[in-house]
Amino acid sequence: MGKNIFKTLVMLLGISLLLIVVNICSATAASFVAEMVVEMKGKKTISPFFFKDSAYRFDTTQDGVPCYFIVRKEDPLMSIVVPKKKGYTRLPKEASIFMEAILKAIKDFPMVNVSVDGINIIKRKDINLGMATALPSGNLIVPVIKKADQYSLIGLTKQVNSLVRKARNNNLKPDDIAGGTYTVTNVGTFGNIMGTPIISQPQVAILAVGIIRKKPVVLETPNGDVIAIRHMMYLSHAYDHRVVDGALGGKFVKRVAEYLEKFELNREF
Repeated sequence: MGKNIFKTLVMLLGISLLLIVVNICSATAASFVAEMVVEMKGKKTISPFFFKDSAYRFDTTQDGVPCYFIVRKEDPLMSIVVPKKKGYTRLPKEASIFMEAILKAIKDFPMVNVSVDGINIIKRKDINLGMATALPSGNLIVPVIKKADQYSLIGLTKQVNSLVRKARNNNLKPDDIAGGTYTVTNVGTFGNIMGTPIISQPQVAILAVGIIRKKPVVLETPNGDVIAIRHMMYLSHAYDHRVVDGALGGKFVKRVAEYLEKFELNREF
């Protein structure tokens, strides 16, 4: 009898404590929301169409989409960064070199260049490469290089320069940001080592490129392991798991890295 009374008292005490915690949390949440409402008061502005469109596509990405990430640490730019510092003036921009490697990998694995429409998968004939671009205002816009795989490395560089210039001068047209089939974003621009990018629906994949930094790494040589200073970077990929499984995603990331590692300076651009 005494044990039952004790158990009942403990249970009631537990319920009371739970109610106290709930009340405290509710009060805290209400206070936080009130603070948020106060802080968010201000002048309203109307976003341009393309900002609304981009916001909608990114906002709906996580809604019912099983997204997963693959991150790969690479040493792809030793042949690019070092010669550039030695005075190679004819070398294309690093952004274009990244894009060329991505475009080659997409041709090898075209299923990352598809779109999802309900229960249908649409295989895209062209590779329209979106490139996230930061504006002076702090906003982000994604101009699209149409049929990007048909350009040479110099041609890609010209397209990148043209679209970035138009974006920063607020001269982009709706067609300049439409029709993307795959997107790349350079989070390293702001000194970040890596990021977890959000897929722009109806696309199924996006690549984030981190900052290039010197790091000590262990290298295998015929004479044993040695420690060397190498230029390292992270490649972060997000995929729609309904279309791109782990095997395909892993192979694609590896192929991008291989093309970067095999970049040749003594070629015709």
